[in-house]
Amino acid sequence: MMKLKPNSKLLAGLLLCLLIPLAKAQSVRADPIVTGTNQTQASIKIVASPLNLEKVTMPTFGKHRLTGKTQILTSLNDLEINVSDKRYDQTNPWVLQYELSTFNDHDHTLGQKVQLALGQGELTATKAQNLTYQSSAQRLYPAQQKRLVTVADEQRQYRYTIPAAKIKLTVPGNIQAGDYAAKQTVTLFDIAQAK
Repeated sequence: MMKLKPNSKLLAGLLLCLLIPLAKAQSVRADPIVTGTNQTQASIKIVASPLNLEKVTMPTFGKHRLTGKTQILTSLNDLEINVSDKRYDQTNPWVLQYELSTFNDHDHTLGQKVQLALGQGELTATKAQNLTYQSSAQRLYPAQQKRLVTVADEQRQYRYTIPAAKIKLTVPGNIQAGDYAAKQTVTLFDIAQAK
């Protein structure tokens, strides 16, 4: 028969396990957080402006041969701007302004080398013979903004026209050949709101 000697390390480990009391899990109660809520609808009404640009036809200049000399090009079409004025109080004048950006193609820019001449235009309205307005001829370089017409009348529909024959673009002769384009911008201002 074999005698087993007690293993002191094993015996110490068993005693240690028996001496550590088993921890009893404690229960924690959490109440849900309730916040007050209140709902309302957010609404917005967007209405059309009573003073609008209805239609704008811009001048175009077509294709021209490079000559090496300064050229004066005439527009192929009229500058025509239709304005609708449905303001309640039409006693405040409105203004049309014109701006031309620089002419660029993919590789070149004409910078300030070009000049646009806009002759004096004419204002007509659907129901009026004698209108109250001020119009003047303008010469402008790229990035300049000039006033075309100021209107102080009480009609509803207007058309401002500068005939093609009165629209001239001066292009210097020392430019590179290219397909140049510029952005034309017409801006309509209600003078009372612009102040």
